[in-house]
Amino acid sequence: MKLKAIIESRTQMGEIVLQTEPKLTGDVFDYVCEHIWGEGTADQFAFDTSTGELTFLRSLLGADDVANIETALTQAEKAVARSKDEAESEHKGFLQRVSKDSGLPLA
Repeated sequence: MKLKAIIESRTQMGEIVLQTEPKLTGDVFDYVCEHIWGEGTADQFAFDTSTGELTFLRSLLGADDVANIETALTQAEKAVARSKDEAESEHKGFLQRVSKDSGLPLA
C-alpha cells in the first residue's frame, strides 16, 4: 500500500491527512494498529471510515516516516488478505463436506 498524497484541504498543524492507494480499509487499519504498530505508534494515527483517509497526528512527516508507514500498511494488507482467503477456503471446505454428506449439490 502506498501513501498517494497529502490531502491539503483537510490537513492542519498536528494532523496530516493522507490518501492511500489502494484506499485504506478498517480491517487493514485495525490490523496494523493491533499487530504491527502497537499502542505507542498506533496512537499517532487516526482513520476516517467514511473516506478511508489516514491521519498522521504529528506536525512533521519525513521520507523515513512515509516508507515505514507504507511498509506497515502493506504488511497489514497482506495479512488481512491471507486471513480472508483462509476463511473463504474453510467455508468452501465446509460447504463441500455438507454437500457430500447430504447428497445435495451446491447451488
